[in-house]
Amino acid sequence: MEKTNDYAVFKNLTNPAILLGNGLNLYAQGKRNQCCGNSYLNWIQILALLAAPSAENAEERIGRLIKEGEISLPEIYTAIQFTNYNVMDYEESLIRAIQSLHDYSNKEILLESLSRFRDLKQTDEKYKKRIARLMSDWHPILGVHNKFTDFVAAYQNNGVPILTTNYDNLLEQSQKIQNVWSMLEKNPRKYLFGEYYAPREMSFGEIANSFAIWHIHGDIRKPSSIKISTSDYAKLMQELYRHRRDGTHENNWMRLFYENDLIILGLKLSISEYPLRWLLTDRMEYVKSQSRKIKTIYYDIKKDKSNVSEGKRYFLESIGIEIYNEYKTYDELYSVFGVVAEPTEQPKRA
Repeated sequence: MEKTNDYAVFKNLTNPAILLGNGLNLYAQGKRNQCCGNSYLNWIQILALLAAPSAENAEERIGRLIKEGEISLPEIYTAIQFTNYNVMDYEESLIRAIQSLHDYSNKEILLESLSRFRDLKQTDEKYKKRIARLMSDWHPILGVHNKFTDFVAAYQNNGVPILTTNYDNLLEQSQKIQNVWSMLEKNPRKYLFGEYYAPREMSFGEIANSFAIWHIHGDIRKPSSIKISTSDYAKLMQELYRHRRDGTHENNWMRLFYENDLIILGLKLSISEYPLRWLLTDRMEYVKSQSRKIKTIYYDIKKDKSNVSEGKRYFLESIGIEIYNEYKTYDELYSVFGVVAEPTEQPKRA
């Protein structure tokens, strides 16, 4: 294979980790017939399926809302969730449940109210199970399979961990990795920070420089672990803060996120991805408080012009993120980063 200048990034970092977004799936989506079968759907289509039958022309409307940039995907999901469940019934059920607590003769009312009160949570669980089902059949095949395989194999061979915001298991499938290990006590339903996919089990001391795939926003294997609503991300942020405050982040993916050099691929880091932007801000605060010297490098896709707006550039650079945008397509980006070779020069800054 031809050498790539950009692999110099990895050779000059002490403990690099990859933060991987949906870009690889977007590349695959562009070759849908070759990639993931007829069941492959993008996020707009998935949300539109969840919105029906409450909304007409849901796919068109959701696409328009996202393009306007005034609403994020978590907010759209939350809106669909509440639209499909009568919010007035939810509030009324809560009030009736509280009132009936003071009147033991109304036990039936209490039980009925609590049952209706649980409906919203059940709706959320139903949606997440459906998302998991829609993604469970995804698999890289034909020409795209080589892209997935080369990309993941490059980091497996060099002991580079991968953090991903994706829920699907395309990365694991590309290397036929089925083993799920845990640094913490296993729970069949609960989202655990310490769970990872890897060919073998690791010790605490190996996390920073060993290959593994960590799903930081949940995994379709556990639908309840999926983080998608505004409430999900708020709870996740609280949990992350608690782990860092208590010093319990050493035995999970937070250690990689906060203490390794980080290379970000396939993420727009737009204002819609506010949970991730919050995490990156918190990472910078941690780095400064610990007087650490680690890098955060972000690769953007440059189409007709840079996708990095003045506002986004101002924010990202203010929290110590270096921006590169020399690649025009995801195909080009993942082809380059799927090659392991000796460097010849540093990449050009955007």
